[in-house]
Amino acid sequence: MPRTFVLISLMTMILSGWPGRVCSDEPIGKLSPILHGEGDLELAPHGQGNVYAPQVLWDGKMFRMWYGCQGKDGHDRIACAESADGKRWFRKGIVLNNDTANHVNDPSVVIVNGKYFMYCTRTEKDVVDRIDVAVSDDGQKWLPQGVALAPGPNGSWDALSVGRPAVVFAEGQFKMWYDGRKDFPLDAPVKDVPKSSSSYRSVGYATSKDGINWTRYTSDPVFLYDAGAVHVTVVDGTFVMLYESRDGTSFARSSDGKDWTNGGIFMKKSGSPADAFGHVTPFLYLDPDQKIDRLFVGAASATTWDHNHIAAMDINHDLLHKIVFGQSDFELLTRQEQQALNDFHKLYQLDEEQLVKYIKPPFVPGRLIDRKLRWKDRWGNADHGKNGMYVYRYLFYERDGKLQAPHHFAAGSHHPEPKDEGSSLAELINMLMSQTRPEIDDPDKLLEQLNVGDYVIRENAPQDQVVAALGEILKRECGVPIKLELRAVEHAAVVVRGKLKPTFVSKLSPIQLYAETLLPLKGEVDSGNFQEFLNDVGRFISPNRRIIHEIENPLPWETRVFWHRNIRARFDDKTLRKDRAVRPVLDHLQEQTGLTFSMESRKIPTIIVERSE
Repeated sequence: MPRTFVLISLMTMILSGWPGRVCSDEPIGKLSPILHGEGDLELAPHGQGNVYAPQVLWDGKMFRMWYGCQGKDGHDRIACAESADGKRWFRKGIVLNNDTANHVNDPSVVIVNGKYFMYCTRTEKDVVDRIDVAVSDDGQKWLPQGVALAPGPNGSWDALSVGRPAVVFAEGQFKMWYDGRKDFPLDAPVKDVPKSSSSYRSVGYATSKDGINWTRYTSDPVFLYDAGAVHVTVVDGTFVMLYESRDGTSFARSSDGKDWTNGGIFMKKSGSPADAFGHVTPFLYLDPDQKIDRLFVGAASATTWDHNHIAAMDINHDLLHKIVFGQSDFELLTRQEQQALNDFHKLYQLDEEQLVKYIKPPFVPGRLIDRKLRWKDRWGNADHGKNGMYVYRYLFYERDGKLQAPHHFAAGSHHPEPKDEGSSLAELINMLMSQTRPEIDDPDKLLEQLNVGDYVIRENAPQDQVVAALGEILKRECGVPIKLELRAVEHAAVVVRGKLKPTFVSKLSPIQLYAETLLPLKGEVDSGNFQEFLNDVGRFISPNRRIIHEIENPLPWETRVFWHRNIRARFDDKTLRKDRAVRPVLDHLQEQTGLTFSMESRKIPTIIVERSE
């Protein structure tokens, strides 16, 4: 069943005047119809044709187009067409169908090591979707491989439906963007699904090493704006996302595929009857010679978005670049700001053999300019103080001579008024070692000292060398009498084994952390993925312990878990120790999860902190 409605975000229209880009009230070119619905498998129940969702590749000999078509029986299928010039197309028939599904459509095809991978939307009924994958040796005969991505867990933003994938293979892995939702608008023509007056679509991101098994990047969407039916490609080293709208084709851009800046309208609808009601499922084919690119869309000739045909338009690559990028952010700066930014990057750059660099205040003006450029979408929402310098302690990673977006490892304050007291060195260490999560052996409490300033770390450098170099920096430049060393040290730990019960991850019935008594009206409920839950268990029990899991069926990374910390009196040490006693808490967890929790000794990465005068 085709999509018959879309909720347009007001923000999309507001941002269509995005600073720096080429904006016009006129279309940038002319769309020409290239494929109309023909035959019983493309005419749709209304008999006037419905084809859309084009996906085009050059296979070295010809252009291949996979597209969606709705038959007179109301069901959607995926068909294929071929072309020598990308303009005149010849049908090759249906390539993917499932008689038990209402909807098989929205193909996204990539070729990796000579094998074709097709990702598509599959719907059992109405528009409650999932994403399936099929493989092929020739792009014509496809072998279904099952579900690539299912809807998210209950309560998540994509709990009801995921679909319309866009997949690229880059940096040695498959990357997928898809739209999802947890409910539909109140007037949506679907039954037996959640509805809301504030319903909208969002875009999620997932990755895969083999193209079959996928992991969500985060439990949250990476792009909002009611965006759907996205296509993602790489334009001059930048990820560009096209998405459908009733105003035409919209777009966004990103340096990493995760943080997106909305660009507004990419191509306005032409005003002709062919696309009078907007563009559905856009696709951008990039010319390898960077001369003439080609935009393909499902052109909507009816307000219901189910009378579509496929149309295309040539775009000069230089014009495409101006549409997407406009003037560069750097070009929009004044000469003085450009020089300040250059000075900032020069100051923060590591020397050839350097692993760690410390930059103390007063900070150079280019630091503020860099922050504005990196987070311009969020910049206007922050309180920057009288002089606009809202200071965090930043941790930058340098990759191939370039600074990556910084992490802040402490709360912010205005600088220089009031005085910035800084943050503890322990917070810096925790941020630096967030992936390893080492134990810290600091008998003299040297890491409790406060420190103000930024740090630059060489990305992917051996962590033991980085830790040692950081100790030298703190001693030499910050006056902290310290030596740091990363070792594997025997520690008491909790090892978790066995198989999880299938029904224990419910928001309505959170996992209970308690030693003696359940306290439904006290304590606090938290949530996160399963590893975050285990980490919190380790912090909850007294004395604290590292949790190491050897579970046979661990939950997928994106599955959300809820837990309740049962604590009677947070500031009564005696009562607190009783409520967090190790063995009773672990025994109660074992009852709820079916897992075993045993106290053992394990070698764990540990930062040894020693005084060094």
